[in-house]
Amino acid sequence: MRHITGLCLTLTTTALEKLLEPLLSAISYTEVGKQERPNQPRVIKRRPKPFPLMTKPRRDYVND
Repeated sequence: MRHITGLCLTLTTTALEKLLEPLLSAISYTEVGKQERPNQPRVIKRRPKPFPLMTKPRRDYVND
């Protein structure tokens, strides 16, 4: 399916119209299986840094 995009760029309007319906039909019938994804924790992982967090806009720090 991915190689069809280059072909679509070179086709005329009438040829593209003839190709569009079968292409959309093929896309709609293609099944996508359930993908296994690793269980990831929903936390923010940050390493400790020697500087405080930026709590103001950057321009406020530059002007100080």
